[in-house]
Amino acid sequence: MKIYLTRHFESLGNKDPSEYFRKSDCDIELSEAGRHQSIQTSDKIMGIIEEKQSNQSEMYHRLGFETTIFNMYYSPYRRAIQSANLIHGRITSFEGYRINEFKESPLLVERAWGSLRDIVESGKKNNGHFNFFYRPGEGGESFADCYQRVVLFDMWLKSTSKYEHNIVVAHGEFNKLYMMHLLGWSVEEFEKWKTPSNGEVFLIEDGKLSSLTPLTVSERYIKH
Repeated sequence: MKIYLTRHFESLGNKDPSEYFRKSDCDIELSEAGRHQSIQTSDKIMGIIEEKQSNQSEMYHRLGFETTIFNMYYSPYRRAIQSANLIHGRITSFEGYRINEFKESPLLVERAWGSLRDIVESGKKNNGHFNFFYRPGEGGESFADCYQRVVLFDMWLKSTSKYEHNIVVAHGEFNKLYMMHLLGWSVEEFEKWKTPSNGEVFLIEDGKLSSLTPLTVSERYIKH
């Protein structure tokens, strides 16, 4: 199984944190720049597949694999829904690609930041907010809490998906936790890596991170 972990594109909240004062986190939409990121992200996914298939072209031709079929799963937050729809539209506009199941999963929601308004008003998030066991604000969710949803989603995915290629459109911290689960990271290793950027794609295949989608070391880890 190949899992293409994708963070939603740039949102209005990413562009201007005061947007969280005007709307609920789940209702934050994509920015105009975010909508344009769909082309680069979709083409990245298709480019990875084409490169891998070109290395196995004789086998694929012999087995008759002329169409690449995806399943797509996405967070119910508006920015993730919009991102998933844009990826769907871009990929299916090309011959040789088809998306079978296109499904929302509540397990893919953003890590709950609790009293997010208070955090925004107080300035930038500090390093303490990124401690693996820290729960931000009232009703906040630690990375450890969110990790449980990651495991549940992965168990569900692997028990239901019938296709080799699976695109997951979620959120930066969720995707980093998903990689932690799939790649067997410790808490220290989790804190070493940078949170995925908007539209960034990571391919996990058979428990390994593809060399085509490398990780970046976190600035907080370097400073530490």
